[in-house]
Amino acid sequence: REKFQELGLHEQLQFANRKAVGAGGRRQVATKPPSPKTPQETALIKDALLQNMNLQTMLKLDEARLEAVLAVLWKEVVPAGTELIREGDMTADYFYVVQDGSFDVYISDQGEEPGGGSGESKYVSSIGAGG
Repeated sequence: REKFQELGLHEQLQFANRKAVGAGGRRQVATKPPSPKTPQETALIKDALLQNMNLQTMLKLDEARLEAVLAVLWKEVVPAGTELIREGDMTADYFYVVQDGSFDVYISDQGEEPGGGSGESKYVSSIGAGG
């Protein structure tokens, strides 16, 4: 990661206008029309994007890129108990910013394959608003 950034490669990445990274053009990914955002929601989303070290490694999030991302985001209300992402899932097509409420994060036990095995998992943390 450090060498990648040291060489400035994270600033050289260009992504095609894809609806979601995971789909890679091989399957259809459901999207929704962008939602209007309040100034507070815009600030929350920008902060979440800028604090995401994985994104920062891949590309420089300048104001133009942040605005481009904000322009396509939609708000979604997620019912309690909904599984959004499964560890090891190769079809995780969405990026989530938690505005209200929280989500629990679990990882598979040592020795188990992500997303498989006996279904045994352990609680890691809860991600709340702004995460």
